[in-house]
Amino acid sequence: MKKQNYKAIILPPDHHHISMTDTFFKLNQYLPSIINVLLSLNFKKNEIYIKYRSEIQKKNFPINTDVNVFDAGYGTLKNYLKKDIIVIGTQNSATIECLVNDIKYYSFEYLDSFYANRATDLKSLDEMKEIIYIANNIDELKINLKNNNLFKQNKNKNDLIYSDSLYINEIVDSILKNL
Repeated sequence: MKKQNYKAIILPPDHHHISMTDTFFKLNQYLPSIINVLLSLNFKKNEIYIKYRSEIQKKNFPINTDVNVFDAGYGTLKNYLKKDIIVIGTQNSATIECLVNDIKYYSFEYLDSFYANRATDLKSLDEMKEIIYIANNIDELKINLKNNNLFKQNKNKNDLIYSDSLYINEIVDSILKNL
């Protein structure tokens, strides 16, 4: 891989929660609006990259600018992470992957769309909102970037993982002991 001089990675949404107020047009503003915020914060276009999980996601969220794009691939984000970059995306496994490894991850999600779409399970989203800042619109994202808002007060990367979890064999042993 040729050495790239990037400072920001944008991860497109993984989902399509379409409703009357949440159209493909609105979702397709996601990438350009983030790029514009980064440019307004003095990032250069050649420092901004987009990382798609799949070719289908790339087709669903096309970008009509000359911003760089990494090769699409599920589970390959780790190949592009380095300490001096920021990542912007929705809440998913990448959020935790980045934050527990001290990579700045700024969450951006049209939260109103989730709450309007009653088919969406909001429990995990609500739990994440207790720990990290999640920008609901582009103005909130810009504020979070300017103020380095990652974790809520008294929260940190340790709140993202279960410290008292059990391995599967420990769970089985516990069940068998109680038979």
